[in-house]
Amino acid sequence: MEEIKLPKELQEYIGTESIEFGIILKDENNKSSLYGLGVIASLLFAGLLIPTFWFVKNLITRDLMAMNPDMSISTILLFLAILIIVNGLLILFIKWIMTTIFKSNGGYFIGTNQRIIHYLDNNIQSISWDELTGNSDVNIEKNSISLELRKGDTVRIDTNTNSFIHSNLIIKNIKSLLLVGNLHEVAKICKRRAERNAPIENTTNK
Repeated sequence: MEEIKLPKELQEYIGTESIEFGIILKDENNKSSLYGLGVIASLLFAGLLIPTFWFVKNLITRDLMAMNPDMSISTILLFLAILIIVNGLLILFIKWIMTTIFKSNGGYFIGTNQRIIHYLDNNIQSISWDELTGNSDVNIEKNSISLELRKGDTVRIDTNTNSFIHSNLIIKNIKSLLLVGNLHEVAKICKRRAERNAPIENTTNK
């Protein structure tokens, strides 16, 4: 069986439920802007690193005091502390940008034997199979799938006619699939689970 690596919080939430499919979503954040920020931060860091090393070297060899006899040691140490702090903040900022670019994704949809679980940024929501009708629409061109829910809204068509419109769970911006080869397999699993867990309608006359 394919090994599935999921975030720790999501894995703990799933517990002993068996996973039947997984959908990893693309990160919708604009990463091009992050690349630009990363380049600017790296250039600033490189630009500050050179004078920082020069400052420390001359401070150790006391050349700095010889070049600036009127500068007090407290002023020198304050300037050095500012350089070190700014460089440290730039390092943390660059690390955050790299982590966001290479490790982030847009979340997960996990189908288990009991429900569909949506995980994004440590927030978890779930939909039980009995909330789905089993109907679905797969759009290969857009790489998306729409799952019809039993809940919805009643819309008035005209003065004498109302129509019930089902809500849909739309899963798009798909990056990759787990345990299945395509979205049609996901649709089949959802249909089977929805039909097995369909609520029993009460047909008793009142």
